[in-house]
Amino acid sequence: MAVRQATRRFESIPEFLGVWRRELKSGAMALRPEDLEGEAAPNLRVDLVLPIVGRLGPIPTQVVSRGADGSTYLKIPAMPDEVTKGVDQLLAIVEQVSQYLLDSGQHVPRDLMEQAVLQAVSAAQQQAQDELRALRRELAERPTAGAGHAEAAVVTSVKPGERGFVIPEVSELEPVFDGALGDRSLRDALVQLALHRSTGLLVVFGEDGVRRFGLWERGGPVGFRLEPIDQRSVLGVLLYRAGKVDKAQLKQSLVIMEKQSIRQGEALIQLGCLNFPQLVMALQKQVELHLQKIMRIDQGVWAFFPLDSLPERFVTPPLNVPSILFRALLNYSRQLSMEIIADAHRPNMDRYVYFTDGVADAAAEINFKATERKFLEIMASNSWRLRELFSVSNLSRTDTSAVVWALNEMGFLEFRTMETADRYITRVGNRINQKTKQLTKGSLFDILEVHWICIQPEIDKALARVKAEFSGRDYEHLPPEMVQQVEVILAKVQEAYEVLSDERQRRTLRQELIEKDMINASAEILAKKGEMAVLKNDARAAQDCWGKAVELQPNNGAYRDGYNRSRGM
Repeated sequence: MAVRQATRRFESIPEFLGVWRRELKSGAMALRPEDLEGEAAPNLRVDLVLPIVGRLGPIPTQVVSRGADGSTYLKIPAMPDEVTKGVDQLLAIVEQVSQYLLDSGQHVPRDLMEQAVLQAVSAAQQQAQDELRALRRELAERPTAGAGHAEAAVVTSVKPGERGFVIPEVSELEPVFDGALGDRSLRDALVQLALHRSTGLLVVFGEDGVRRFGLWERGGPVGFRLEPIDQRSVLGVLLYRAGKVDKAQLKQSLVIMEKQSIRQGEALIQLGCLNFPQLVMALQKQVELHLQKIMRIDQGVWAFFPLDSLPERFVTPPLNVPSILFRALLNYSRQLSMEIIADAHRPNMDRYVYFTDGVADAAAEINFKATERKFLEIMASNSWRLRELFSVSNLSRTDTSAVVWALNEMGFLEFRTMETADRYITRVGNRINQKTKQLTKGSLFDILEVHWICIQPEIDKALARVKAEFSGRDYEHLPPEMVQQVEVILAKVQEAYEVLSDERQRRTLRQELIEKDMINASAEILAKKGEMAVLKNDARAAQDCWGKAVELQPNNGAYRDGYNRSRGM
């Protein structure tokens, strides 16, 4: 089986920087035999592993050739932003170290320079690791309401007077995802959580000093807790701002909360301010606002810990994260210049567009507009190159570009240089079947795919076009039954050409298929168009129109005169 993943390891930072300048920046890469176990697939995703820096990638590549020494040479259509960003950070550190040594007048041997760079990179990464360890340490030191394992951390209520859910104990668990805020790592993780219907705890420590804890159930958040509490985001304040409750009702709900040790939503229902469906909708909106806030924080760390079950039951259904991400990315794309979006699409214009494996269920749950869903149906109906997809889309070019960009940013799309075998057979088979039906139900004009008002040059072009299609590369490697169908098609097309190339047979066939009044009216219209073309001094259009008028009524002297005038222009 062809290998689709590979890893290129570098022994030192200078080695990597040399390869970066010589190969990677120009869109090329070479894999050594030890980097690849087996035969590479046409499309290969490559990770770069550097000392101290760690892993960069994956980088989508295309295999160009194999060397005699076993090396594999790759083309990089577009370098991922996160890889470029990681290299830029590394280069900035190298520049800082170099400038420091230059300013201090120090002459440093090469090996010491490399050591200084490694230390600087290590310090930057150490800071991120320290922040993550601080997150874990704070979680471990929190007072818990249950045992130290996720499956035992189930609490059915909050403590009297306490607001929000009890945070489950996760200090002995390893996060399945973690990273820094400000890059796309959290966004990618949220998509993966949705795809795998994950349940667990998201912990976010932002630069604003607020600790955010989100409980996920079956792929989406159902509740958030902030420490310290942000009074602007509590349910009662949100409802007050929305005009659903007044100040008096807000104060009454707080009194009931304290006396009965219940939550504000329950208190507002007791007061008659809300019914249960309205409460659920308000809680969902609150969860969505918290999630949107987290996605806007660009400094801090986060981690997601898996749980077998949540500490309590939530009335809110899991938030549809893919739908929210798609709409947010789509709106964000409107703020980008067309040049930026075009640059993102350019490497993939001649590649086939596919949904990524495993995203079908999540994509089906996105709240697409009717026009967007129609576009996706078109995209899935055939093997389209991105360039072709723009031409067949039901959306405007701008909207098509935005939808494709947003789905690609979510990891829902992949672009391939070759279409899959089943899609190829389906696409070609549909066209062959369509043409086969045309042979039995259509006229000779239909078989050759020309209008009944046709002249010899158009007939010649039609034959060349149809033969080129059914004899071209798209019809190679077909099953035997399809090969036979194609042979029949080409034979029938040739027969149609031979009949239609004979002027007398062509006109006789036309008179059998088309009513005489229609032929005469069409000739008259063509003559008028020819006269207008003469007045505009458009020789080509004039000759075409007059020539077709003569084709329809060869004995009309006025039409022949017009045709001769157009030829002399």
